[in-house]
Amino acid sequence: MKLSFLLWAPLTAQAATIDKRQFGGLGSLMSSAASLFTTNMKATKTVEGLSAMKRQGVKNVRLYHGPLKLLPAEEASKIKGLGKSDPNSNTFMLSLQGLPQNTWILRTNSTLQYEDGRFATISNNVYNHHVQLIDVGKSAEQTVKCGKTEASDIKSGTKIPGGYIGGSAADGAPSLFTTPDGMFNSGYLLGTSSKVIVSAELVNYGKETKEVYLVTELDYLPGDTPDMMDTAVGIMTVNQCDSNMNPFLKAPEGKKVWDMKSKDLTISQDGYLLSRRGHMHDGGTGMVLKVNEQVVCDSKAEYGNDGSFKNADGVDFKALSGMKECNEPIAVKKGDNLKFEAYFDLEQHPARKHAHGGGEAEEMALMGYVFAFKRPGTKI
Repeated sequence: MKLSFLLWAPLTAQAATIDKRQFGGLGSLMSSAASLFTTNMKATKTVEGLSAMKRQGVKNVRLYHGPLKLLPAEEASKIKGLGKSDPNSNTFMLSLQGLPQNTWILRTNSTLQYEDGRFATISNNVYNHHVQLIDVGKSAEQTVKCGKTEASDIKSGTKIPGGYIGGSAADGAPSLFTTPDGMFNSGYLLGTSSKVIVSAELVNYGKETKEVYLVTELDYLPGDTPDMMDTAVGIMTVNQCDSNMNPFLKAPEGKKVWDMKSKDLTISQDGYLLSRRGHMHDGGTGMVLKVNEQVVCDSKAEYGNDGSFKNADGVDFKALSGMKECNEPIAVKKGDNLKFEAYFDLEQHPARKHAHGGGEAEEMALMGYVFAFKRPGTKI
């Protein structure tokens, strides 16, 4: 079992039809594996700031972890790594120290920066395939399941281990566990047993080794706020409910423009859909999320906002740099239908090229969401 699966599982499992036995011991397995395969990393710098949120009492802090050494793509392609999905990438598994505990996390923003404070982005040859922050000390009820199911037939009690609390990618944006102003009464409860693991996959398209820092900014409410709704994050791939589910996609034979539609899914508890946003790779043009056939998010792709760089074949390349995010709370009920669609155009937006004639990079069509739910009497 690759360790990357342990981080992917709690996210995609939120939408899968699973047996309780499958994940019954995964929480402890994730924690044990994390201890075996990760490096403890203390913050090299902590900076207190001012939150832009309107809610009273919100604190802001930036934590710097690193440096992370990025070998050039050609060198990195010769080295095997845990869970590599891009052969040119540098991979990291870290246990982050220094995050505030006994708090409600309202917002996180993860960026890559050089020592001088400049951002490491596509414009200076750093491609962020993904950075994921996972709290392996927590579990949550399943929020979405495959297939159409009547509310009366949905059984509760299936716990999904691990909780996503932030991260980024080339199309990255802050992770919100409330509304952008912080006034919606929800957050992510980060308790005393929390252990935050980072999985990162980064490509250096430059010719020299680079050193970057992972900078994690948090807006949080310290202490016990028992009336707040807790949150769970789910990420669904467009073929989530297929028997051969695989998040890494390829274009159909002979096609450059195509679309994919998910099978029906069912919301398994009452709550609110908060932040919704697609995640695609170069070639994707957008994703649409529907609840009971009504569009609740049209997440269009943006290209070139972070500049361009030369692909492995020497061609100037404008990469995907963002996806539209939908933040207004949408009330949902147990038994509501959910589905989504993904659109691709490789003629307009070619895929990245791997080094050494490795072909085109994979496509992706993930729909991420934050689900807020009531937990009466919750104590930290």
